[in-house]
Amino acid sequence: MLPESNWINALKLPTQVMIGLFIASVALLGLDKASVIQLADFGALAKSVVIILIVISGSLSITGIGAFIKDQVVNRKKRSLFAMRQELRAQEKQNQKAEAQATALERVDHLSPKR
Repeated sequence: MLPESNWINALKLPTQVMIGLFIASVALLGLDKASVIQLADFGALAKSVVIILIVISGSLSITGIGAFIKDQVVNRKKRSLFAMRQELRAQEKQNQKAEAQATALERVDHLSPKR
């Protein structure tokens, strides 16, 4: 009989949930270390399961936080590039407007009678 593969869907949980699992697992291990609760009372493998949960949820939390920070940096860079492009376009329009005004003034000056 093959084991069910639906457990892999747990790795798709949101980063906030993974961070919560990591904190809860660390708290459980800390309470076991301080002898407030005994993980051995829950079974022989309870401590091992908690340690594995700490490693997996901690790794996924760090990866999720890293991806969030990367997205923020990329978005900020995109915004700054967009702002720079907008500034260049505005400057270009201003230059074109100034050229058009200078051309119009030259034409008017050419047509106006000389004294």
